[in-house]
Amino acid sequence: MNKILFILLFVFNSAYAEFNSKHIIELDEYSDGTHVQGKSRVRIRFLMDDVNGFDDTLIQSVDICNLKKRCERINKFVDDVFYDDNQVVFGHSLTTSGDKGVFIHLQVRNGVKGRKNLSHRLIKLKNHLVFEENIGYEVFIRLNEIGNGHYKPEFAGYAPMSPSEDKVVLYEPSEELNVDAGGGFNVQLDIGSTPRPVIVGLEYSRNDLREGTLQISPDISFTIPMIVIIEFNDYDLTQGTGLNDYMVKLNQETLATEYIGVNDIGNSLYKVRLDHSGLLTITEKGPFQNVSQLSQNNFEQAQRTFATAQITDTCVSNINSIGDGYYTYVDQNAAASFTSCLDVDPKVHMVISKINDSRNTIKFSAEKQSSSPINYKLKTITSHASNIGAWAMINGFVWDGDSGSSAGQLGNFLGTHYLNGVNVNNRSTAEAIIGFTQKTSSNSNNAMFYDKNSTSNFGNFSPYNYNLVSSTTSIVKNGNCTASSASPGETNAWSALGLKTLSGNKYLVMLSSVTGSETNAYDLCQMLKALSVNNAIRLDGASAASLYVNGVHKNPLSGLRKLYYGSARHVLYGIGVQ
Repeated sequence: MNKILFILLFVFNSAYAEFNSKHIIELDEYSDGTHVQGKSRVRIRFLMDDVNGFDDTLIQSVDICNLKKRCERINKFVDDVFYDDNQVVFGHSLTTSGDKGVFIHLQVRNGVKGRKNLSHRLIKLKNHLVFEENIGYEVFIRLNEIGNGHYKPEFAGYAPMSPSEDKVVLYEPSEELNVDAGGGFNVQLDIGSTPRPVIVGLEYSRNDLREGTLQISPDISFTIPMIVIIEFNDYDLTQGTGLNDYMVKLNQETLATEYIGVNDIGNSLYKVRLDHSGLLTITEKGPFQNVSQLSQNNFEQAQRTFATAQITDTCVSNINSIGDGYYTYVDQNAAASFTSCLDVDPKVHMVISKINDSRNTIKFSAEKQSSSPINYKLKTITSHASNIGAWAMINGFVWDGDSGSSAGQLGNFLGTHYLNGVNVNNRSTAEAIIGFTQKTSSNSNNAMFYDKNSTSNFGNFSPYNYNLVSSTTSIVKNGNCTASSASPGETNAWSALGLKTLSGNKYLVMLSSVTGSETNAYDLCQMLKALSVNNAIRLDGASAASLYVNGVHKNPLSGLRKLYYGSARHVLYGIGVQ
């Protein structure tokens, strides 16, 4: 079971608002449930000792304003104001990505009393809110009663977050903190554990109260160690075993565990001490990477595991029950998405399109940086699809350059690639290549698979080099699993691209992992073989794995990946069907 608890640092004004550390803030899921491309969400929380007194402040509306005093109303609808645990919450604004929030304007109701009882109506933020695409902000404002029913708003801080279910805990150094983080983890901070107030949040992922992780973010050093109590299920384990037979690490550092007893349901309890925040991992074996900095490489490595093959029998059975019916349906409709393995291992989205159908055009999307001969703009899969008006689009192969964590970053092609007839990179260690011809008024697209180990004159791809993608990992060759997919290999989110020939027609098969799921080359091969795919390659994976179909990004990011990249990572290019 996965649960997100987000940890953040408050940014305080010089006039420090006294917070009570009893505030454990349960952040609700955004009620509208929508994701608006290019927009950022804002929610403002007023904290006060007695929310019943909020009516006396007579705040009618709340606006967030930029430097040019262009304002957006936070409480656009009546149900966007609600009460929650000594808080009054105003939400949810959709604000233009790339803008900066500088002022918060509190509009009082008509009447002298309202204006008198609220001492400040325009709050200037010491630290600007820089809005990013599909990332939300929680703004916290303390309303202090200064006597005779008069209130003074004091800006306390803000926290960027993904618009999903989160718990945010405020720690005030003058009081102890003891919070159930979920997943069998209990977090404790003693008085004086940090020199100033911090917002602490946690993300856990754990199965059966044994192996799992607890992410503690951002980077916080503790003057008095944080105590994490770990509940461990040793039922059915060999007598005498317990958490001490597992590895408990904070990033790459192995921690000592202290047995403290059992709880009321008989599970063992252990204690570990942390001098700083990071990724707490419980596992039987294997190295784990430091993700405290969330750099591209160590962040992705920390998400990866190596596992045995999943059971794909149900998926294969579902496909076999339809057989060539997939392709018959696509013959009629040019392209279609299918859900046969959406909820069963390997849990992937599937799109099949007819390549040599005049209704379709196979086209790549990549936008060159005008000032550079090799760099291209990294974009989300939705932006790439929009660029060419694609009905379906899948991410391409890996690239060199920026990580893709935000808009405006750049990258360049790795491996042999052609884009609209131009060779954009021929430096390749590619094992396999899929190339496409250009569609003309008299000819539809066609496609060809090239195997470096068996293709004579490898490198002469004409005429299948109008758009061409290479990969270092093939999955299927000539209908059989390749050496790279003969064993499970690396388990992660993946995308794959395959070619199928049937009755003289060519079909393009796109696979991409469902949000939050992981698979491997072996399991993907079982599915592709069931589809009678002749040849297939693996594309980029992990946070880059993305699929767009008919106006919808099918597998937005979740968990830590979402906190780092947003709902979609910016990738170098996409392979689309118009």
